Parts: sequence; structure tokens; C-alpha cells
Amino acid sequence: WDLSKALEIEAGITAPAPRRFGGYAPQTETEVNALVQLCMRRMPRTAIALHSQGEEIYYEYGEHTPERGEHLAKIFAAASGYTLVQNAGLASHAGFKDWTIEALGIPSFTFELGKGRNPLPLSDFESVYKSIEETLVLACVM
Repeated sequence: WDLSKALEIEAGITAPAPRRFGGYAPQTETEVNALVQLCMRRMPRTAIALHSQGEEIYYEYGEHTPERGEHLAKIFAAASGYTLVQNAGLASHAGFKDWTIEALGIPSFTFELGKGRNPLPLSDFESVYKSIEETLVLACVM
């Protein structure tokens, strides 16, 4: 089950599958519900989902994309060296970024960390973290 696809956004995957099945109904998974409740209580100014891999940043969710989203995405891309990517089909639909943009109306991003084949080896952790550390600090203060 893909917990990043288990939010209240239409994804079109309705039965268990190797990828992208988020459950039979939105927010039925304990971890997803906990994250939703945390966001609703705290109302963050922005949100970032960390995934692997690709060294890419996703920031759009159709007509729901907040104005500040593109501006922040360009700053994050410049700081990290990551590429800004336009959303493409189900691969970038129904995850945490999309839910926070639609439900909370805040700029939200998916950072695809590192390069290689998933799962990335643990030995990549330090170099991946160093490549994104400045960007994460920027996100905290912007």
C-alpha cells in the first residue's frame, strides 16, 4: 500500500496493487490519519514530502497551486541544484503534497532525493542529506 496516496484526493487506484494503492477509503491508515490531524492542528505555512529518487522538486497541483509555490520552488531548486518538474499523471497525484495544497491551501513540495535505483543504499544518506540540507533550512525560515 502506498501511504502517500492514501489522502482524500481522487487517484483512481481502487484495489490492492504493487504501487499506488492507498487503501479502500481516504485516511484509513493510522499513519496517514496522524499526519492529517497534525497538519490540521498546526496549520503549517508550507510542507515538504521527502521521497527518493531523482533530484527533482514537484510543487504544482493543477489549479490549486498557491501563487507562492512556484517562487519558493525556484529558490529551493537553486539552493539544491534539483530540477523543477511539472506534474505528470498518477505518479504525482494524490500524495501528501497534493493534499496539503488542496486541503490547506499552502505551498507544498515533493523533493525526490538522490539519484539511482530505489531503494537507494543507506550509504548514500550522508551525501543526499548534505545536498539538501541548505534547502531544508531555507524552507524552515521562508
